[in-house]
Amino acid sequence: MLKAKRLPKHLWAEAVNTSVYVLNRTSKSKQESQSPYESFHKREVNINDLKGVFGERVFVHIPKEKKVEVGR
Repeated sequence: MLKAKRLPKHLWAEAVNTSVYVLNRTSKSKQESQSPYESFHKREVNINDLKGVFGERVFVHIPKEKKVEVGR
């Protein structure tokens, strides 16, 4: 992230903190039903809290079974 955006090295700690923040709220395997955040706090993650990191675009994957069809 830092190299791609040509940011100074003193932002390294902030980049690590941001990576951990995102991973704790998003990482799940097929065997796990909750993210580390959900396991610890006993509540779902609010995806509105996830923002672009260092100006990067953010995409949210919604599984087919959770998608809601919108009428046309």
